[in-house]
Amino acid sequence: MLIYNTHSGLRGWLSAWALGSLALAILLSAAPWARAAHAKLTVVTRSYAVPDPFGPVPTLNDLSQSGLMLFDLVPGGPAPAAYRKQGFLSLLRPGELKPSLQIGLPEMADYAQQAGNYRDTQPGPFRFSPDGKSIIGIQIPWLVLISLEAQKEVRRVRPCGQELVWMKSRDNDYAYPPVPSRPEQMRMVISSRDGLVAASCVVKGGAEVVILDAELKGALVRWTVPEPVQDLAWSPDGKQLALLFYDPPWPYDPKTGKVVRPPSPYPVKPNVAIFDPTGGKELLRFNTSAFDAKITFSPDGNTIFSISHHLLEGGYSFGAWGRDTLRAFDSKTGEMKERMVVPGTGVRDNFAVSPDGSLIVAESTKDIAVPLWREPGTAYGEDYGFVILDSSTGAVLFKEKLRRPGFLTDQLLPLFFSADGKQVVANFNSLDASNVTDINVYSIAR
Repeated sequence: MLIYNTHSGLRGWLSAWALGSLALAILLSAAPWARAAHAKLTVVTRSYAVPDPFGPVPTLNDLSQSGLMLFDLVPGGPAPAAYRKQGFLSLLRPGELKPSLQIGLPEMADYAQQAGNYRDTQPGPFRFSPDGKSIIGIQIPWLVLISLEAQKEVRRVRPCGQELVWMKSRDNDYAYPPVPSRPEQMRMVISSRDGLVAASCVVKGGAEVVILDAELKGALVRWTVPEPVQDLAWSPDGKQLALLFYDPPWPYDPKTGKVVRPPSPYPVKPNVAIFDPTGGKELLRFNTSAFDAKITFSPDGNTIFSISHHLLEGGYSFGAWGRDTLRAFDSKTGEMKERMVVPGTGVRDNFAVSPDGSLIVAESTKDIAVPLWREPGTAYGEDYGFVILDSSTGAVLFKEKLRRPGFLTDQLLPLFFSADGKQVVANFNSLDASNVTDINVYSIAR
């Protein structure tokens, strides 16, 4: 059992000095950060490793309302020919060492080559529908609907009418921090209210945004924006859709398709926009003042959280890049409400908000400087792990250091809250075995 409990009490003689100190302590304890620091968080950890005989390491994609974990297993390694060709999805519950169900993924190359738009890209992410009866995922350039009852693909559609534009993370002569190592040409998010699917595609001149029904039978609304979209988020009531843009966080010129040099180390244009998904009308646009990787709404819909990108290239030559933070913004005005900073390791890339909105779990990793004999631009994790924060103050309530992973830290650390908010599930690859994925389940009590 791990217990984080910071409490500073005053024990002393009732003297003038003591009374003065007591008054000062009471005054300081009224501050929000001080109240959060006195909070007690008890965390019980269960760790186990799930081996896979086929070689590739599965990655946790989603956690259903009933607690079922969804892993994807990409083709490769010494897998049997059928799996090596197509890959598959694995489903199991926390504590299980063997998947209770595996569903093969159709080989997307056959479809894509026929359509003339094939790229050797990893499929995913895959997400549960709100009722947990089906899975929807990306196999570029398609969205795929998979039935858990039938254990097979039901439907695949190309959500976007325009051809995808394939961005690069760097050009031949200039690498500008911070950019994702694998820019995503398609994004997808499912509304927890009614299962509607919002998808975005990077196309010529920006991005195409599409709203589809829960069965992927057709597009309900379609519009374009002049910037490539990096992430999407539904509001809890399904009445708003927030977009996070690569541009300006992604220094990319859609006219030339090349990386460019922004005039400032901070985004100089609004990089978040909120739309009415019933017609594509823009409701609000604001600037997070950071190169962010992910956005999401709070459970009450009043706040939008965003988190900084992992600094992958250029090192810390631009000092501002190293200040990894998570920010909270008013979803109606765009005004910043809170800036959360974790000393030493920072927060970056990925996070999740608890169902009641009181806690945030976020990746927190410190990088090692790249040795001269290694390829420039490669970051290896030190202090690899995550933190649990008080969402209203940003105070660190719990901090976990994981074993350094066997892959580069440009990959997200999967983090999920259970439906009741009493557990956090973290998945990471083992350092000492390429065909083992480690799963940590953290039970939380206050």
